[in-house]
Amino acid sequence: SWIPTQDSPGIRQSWEATHQIDLLAPAELPEMDLAAALGPEDQPLLDALARDGRVGYASLAIVTGWSEGRVARRVEALQTSRVVYFDVDLSPEQLGFKVTAILWLRVAPTDLARTGEQLAAHGEVAFAAAISGTANLFASVICADTDALYRYITTKLAAIPAIQQVDVTLISRRVKQAGSLVDGGRLVDPVHRRT
Repeated sequence: SWIPTQDSPGIRQSWEATHQIDLLAPAELPEMDLAAALGPEDQPLLDALARDGRVGYASLAIVTGWSEGRVARRVEALQTSRVVYFDVDLSPEQLGFKVTAILWLRVAPTDLARTGEQLAAHGEVAFAAAISGTANLFASVICADTDALYRYITTKLAAIPAIQQVDVTLISRRVKQAGSLVDGGRLVDPVHRRT
């Protein structure tokens, strides 16, 4: 997602937005701990965590052949050194959002940062980025249905005066998002995919 910076021209951030950005900013990164560097022995641990980041230490101990204490220390070391982090992957369809569209926008280069930040503030926008090419701003938009997408484009998006052109690409079927495959609108582990 687009992360506004205080150095962006024309940005006026409220205290709340600034505070939220501060909370999301990573803490001072520690020196890379050589003990936390990944090795081949970590692969079973990483594979298990990739399938389910909520898996307990007892299950991880079985998968790795390590003690629960060693697993706990290793996961902590990998997290502390920021070699490993946990993220949530949600299926929009399961939350009632049936339409995903890609917006290819063209704006003047002088308006790019401000327009990107405005766009990123919209609840419908899941991801926004400056890109190169004829379109110079990209956004992934998630809506409940095509009527909601139409309302978004003709109201909120249309209210941004710097946007010169918009091309909309509807996603007809997603087969993968982030690290998960999508099967029947549900996120599935590639190893356990229905056939």
